[in-house]
Amino acid sequence: MDSDAAFRLLVVDDIPDNLALLCEVFEDEPCQMITAASASEAMERIGEAAPDVAILDVQMPDTNGYELCQLLRDRFGMLDFPIIFLTAERTDAQSIIHGLDIGASDYVTKPFNAQELKARVRSLLRVRAEHQARIDEAKAVTRRLFRSRSR
Repeated sequence: MDSDAAFRLLVVDDIPDNLALLCEVFEDEPCQMITAASASEAMERIGEAAPDVAILDVQMPDTNGYELCQLLRDRFGMLDFPIIFLTAERTDAQSIIHGLDIGASDYVTKPFNAQELKARVRSLLRVRAEHQARIDEAKAVTRRLFRSRSR
């Protein structure tokens, strides 16, 4: 990812202090924060502006993070939308494996290292950008191939 490029970061957590902390952690990153206190609010907010990456809490009152992850995967697909679980509630190996199996790109347990979390977000955005570049490249090759055959 280009270090000057801004990205949209969706953060979903039902605890206001956690949302505030994550906004503070990413304040020096070139990103637009989209915060939500619930899964339903998150789905509403992303209708306004699609995010580039999401950080989700697992334990939430209306819809848990696993269910929200599946909703986001249905809407955005697997490779086009990196999702990181960030939680203190479910830190056992089975919960982490379940989170990754249902489509999370990463799973971070609290307490977390702010620099490491930011590096993980940047890494996922680089992978996403590389994936998109490969898709664009394949489309260009396909267009050239069809043009050459139609002559």
